[in-house]
Amino acid sequence: MILSQYSSRLPASFFSEIKDEISCEFRTIRAVQDDWFDEFNDDVAHAADEIERIIDDKIIGIVLPKGYYHEAFDLAFFIMERAPFDVLSEQAQDGGDAIVSSVTDVFREACQKADEGAKAQMRKRCESFFSGLRNHDSVYFSFASFLLDSFQDKKLAEILIRKFSGSDSSEAIGLVIKAYKTMGDRHELLDFVEAHLDSETAIRLGYEYISETSETEVVISFLLKARKRLSESDSCRWSFHTAKEEISEWLLAIYREHGMPEAYLDELSYSLLHLNQRGTEKAAEFKRLAEPERWQKLYSVLRSSRKHDAFYESLLVMEKDYEALMEHLESGFCFSHQKYDRLLYQHYPDRLIAFLEKRLQESMKSMHDRSSYASFAADLKYLSSFEKGLPRAVAIASDALAEYPNRPALKDELRKAGFWG
Repeated sequence: MILSQYSSRLPASFFSEIKDEISCEFRTIRAVQDDWFDEFNDDVAHAADEIERIIDDKIIGIVLPKGYYHEAFDLAFFIMERAPFDVLSEQAQDGGDAIVSSVTDVFREACQKADEGAKAQMRKRCESFFSGLRNHDSVYFSFASFLLDSFQDKKLAEILIRKFSGSDSSEAIGLVIKAYKTMGDRHELLDFVEAHLDSETAIRLGYEYISETSETEVVISFLLKARKRLSESDSCRWSFHTAKEEISEWLLAIYREHGMPEAYLDELSYSLLHLNQRGTEKAAEFKRLAEPERWQKLYSVLRSSRKHDAFYESLLVMEKDYEALMEHLESGFCFSHQKYDRLLYQHYPDRLIAFLEKRLQESMKSMHDRSSYASFAADLKYLSSFEKGLPRAVAIASDALAEYPNRPALKDELRKAGFWG
């Protein structure tokens, strides 16, 4: 090692020694291949760390600085061709991603500094590697993506399309789209994207590509078609909902940027009715831009369709529809009544106090341990914080002690809440 660090030339045996060291760690990893572990295996993790150390200390630290770019490339491919990523994906915490990241660093520097002859050999090696690849583990996708960016090799892109276009994984779809872009084949790319509109990755990358290369009408048509496909899908994946939210935001931005007010209002309406908005920002925006009658119509629909979620309550507050909010609270469906109690007390003090008192009377019937006594006492204290609620809170506390005279824990919790010293 000392000789290698300070001499200008490296002996051929040095590269063989590196391969032997790496092979030894691979054998350690494969030794646990048939064993079952509930958690990640320490031997595999240690071996993976050793491989990273060899890459960092010897390939990146010695081989590359001395200008052995072809040898560094060969060592990196030695790792990629022989690494047991199937075991690493199960037994190493990062699934082998750190090794691929270190190998990618080797490739990056080798590609930047090697002459054209060496780069041509590197490209051929990459093509050969992916042509014969049988394992479709996700670690290879990031590696292939890097190689496409580095070489812009159309033959490699063609190989990757053949190899991975049949996979439905998001990584494979992203890689194939990048390969089509490298090929410069717009029609094939769009056909592939359209065939995978039930993939969030295909939609996002397709949108990015079409936005850069097409007219606004084409972009809008693509997004509407993608949303329709997602809506028709039988899948209930939450990611589909997220994708539809992204599509809506993209459409809103397009309509806003290109001065399309009617389409903008229609999209706001769609978002409010179908995407379960939690905040009222879009409702306020619609109200600001739409004719009053149009807003009232949407408001009526929202009130009937969103009655059982927190958005409904925020909407009523936005509209200052306090009577409807009070009725909602009294119905027992309110998500967080204390959030609006002070507001409602200003308009309906007697109804609010009656509601809080009713809740206390119900909880008094079911309390049975110190925890429930403490909760009951806290609710009493909350009731007493309202001017009209204080006498009712004291009366309910007296009723509770009269009902349960032999529960010292109840009396103690009431005392701690400020009812009697």
